[in-house]
Amino acid sequence: MFVLADILFDPSETSPDKISEAIDDMGFDAKVQSVGENDKIEKIKLTISGMSCASCVGKIENHLKKQNGISKAVVALTTSSAIVEFERSEITARKIIQEIIEIGFQAELRNETDNFAILEQKTEIAKWRK
Repeated sequence: MFVLADILFDPSETSPDKISEAIDDMGFDAKVQSVGENDKIEKIKLTISGMSCASCVGKIENHLKKQNGISKAVVALTTSSAIVEFERSEITARKIIQEIIEIGFQAELRNETDNFAILEQKTEIAKWRK
């Protein structure tokens, strides 16, 4: 289970890595999700469940692209995943996940080592093809 935290900080005082290390030192696992080229753009990877066809993919992508601050949203049915690029001053990762849930799907930060959701999605797709 992942818990998202939106942390505002002064870059002249600390860095995302130092914040992550401090959380780790308190006994919790922490990972910085920011991988954008500049300090305003972030990229998150999500696992999305509940998709069964290409129109589900289109529905999610179109809905996300309409949100202020989201510059790119790419959803893949076969891997039950999405990559979303956004400007953190406009929208948060938590809000992006909430937007996906509000249109009828489930979403969470993607754990690259957890392939269970992908296998579950393949079963669901196979069911719909029959």
